[in-house]
Amino acid sequence: MTSARDFVGYGDAAPDLRWPGGARLAVNFVLNYEEGSEYSIDDGDGRSDAVLTEVAQARVPQGIRDLGAESMFEYDSDAYNDDLPYWVAVDGRAHLVVPYSLATNDAKLVGGPLVTARAFGEFLIDSAKELLADGTHARMMSVGMHARILGQPGRIGGLRVFMEHIQDRGDVWICRRADLAAHFRAHVPPPKVPPCT
Repeated sequence: MTSARDFVGYGDAAPDLRWPGGARLAVNFVLNYEEGSEYSIDDGDGRSDAVLTEVAQARVPQGIRDLGAESMFEYDSDAYNDDLPYWVAVDGRAHLVVPYSLATNDAKLVGGPLVTARAFGEFLIDSAKELLADGTHARMMSVGMHARILGQPGRIGGLRVFMEHIQDRGDVWICRRADLAAHFRAHVPPPKVPPCT
């Protein structure tokens, strides 16, 4: 049985890329705004959310990219599978994917394995250390945040400790996702995509 699914990723063929200033790790903080998106009887939804969840329901059929939403953007983050951006072919054109991570996400603080700010901060520091220790190629690290989770007084300290750990490192580039995508696009141009038939 053959599969079109990529089980290898870049493997040994990662792009020869350095982030600005020669950094080996690009760290970006992703603040997810979800408040107000829950079901509400007052808004005519006919039901209300009993519990807020951290993983949204699929908006499109599984295995299909949401180009209706993505076509307005220069990249999308609907992937959880790599530590570098990559190009995919969608409808005969190259499309940039900047992966997001559920591992380095504050959702782990809600009934998950990391229940204290200290544990979350240590996990982020350990993740960055490992990505930097693998000096084979540039890496990226996304830190997913939600105001209702990380915004709690007992949880924010772990993020502060992590930020203090990376802020003065010359091998870390703290950036916005748009800057990361623009830098990648400028240094790793899209591949030629054959036209759709």
